[in-house]
Amino acid sequence: MYFLMDSRNAYRRAIDRVKERFSSDFAIMKAFEEKLDSWPRMRYNDVKMIVKFADFISQCKTAMEQIKDFKNILN
Repeated sequence: MYFLMDSRNAYRRAIDRVKERFSSDFAIMKAFEEKLDSWPRMRYNDVKMIVKFADFISQCKTAMEQIKDFKNILN
């Protein structure tokens, strides 16, 4: 849905939508943390899974820039 927007606007709209659903930054941070903690083990030659993980880490990095205290939790 947001792929037609520039990345900054798309990210902001996506975060706003998540906040509507979860109603707090804490719930968003907890969801990221749980997803990171439950990430399946990767094999060194599983390029598809490594790319998915890299994309997720990029999402985490962007969230850390936007949500206060998120950096402390993920670090």
